[in-house]
Order: sequence, then C-alpha cells, then structure tokens
Amino acid sequence: MLIFLKANMELIENTLEDVIALTHQAHFNVGTVTYDDRPGEVFEYSIGLGWQIHKDSKGRTWFRHGGNTNSQSAYIGFDLSALTGVVILCNYQEVDI
Repeated sequence: MLIFLKANMELIENTLEDVIALTHQAHFNVGTVTYDDRPGEVFEYSIGLGWQIHKDSKGRTWFRHGGNTNSQSAYIGFDLSALTGVVILCNYQEVDI
C-alpha cells in the first residue's frame, strides 16, 4: 500500500504515471459538502477513478479512499501539495449491537 501511495504522490518513477494521473481527474461532481468537525468550511467534492477528491476553500486538494469488509478496515489518503499521505490498515471494525 505504501508503494501504491508513493506512486500516486509521484514520489517514485513508474510506467503507469499517465494512468495514475487519469485517476486523479474528477469524473463526477458531487457538489459542495460540509463536515461537523470543520464548522463554517465548505468543500467541493468529486469522484475520480477510485478516489474521492476534496477541495477546500484555500484551494488545497486531497484524495482519499477507504472501506471495510469482514471486520477489516483500510484507508488511504494524500495531499499532493503538502506531500503528505497516510495508509491505515486495521483488523478491527466497530460492530453496532
């Protein structure tokens, strides 16, 4: 996952650079969204090929994707302008009882 993250952040050379760049383009515009933990901020939200793309009011863009199955959870996200990324893998998923 870290190699995949580095490839998406253009930190390693690879033969798929053009294909990866295509996945970073917005293919569906969801619209504006807000988040409870960031009151007063509005984000532009769109979908790329496999990525959820968020743009904040300052023009920063970050890409993310996450999910879970069979009590396993995963998240990957990065901000190209800040050269910051994260991969989180977890073998626990909260269960509602």
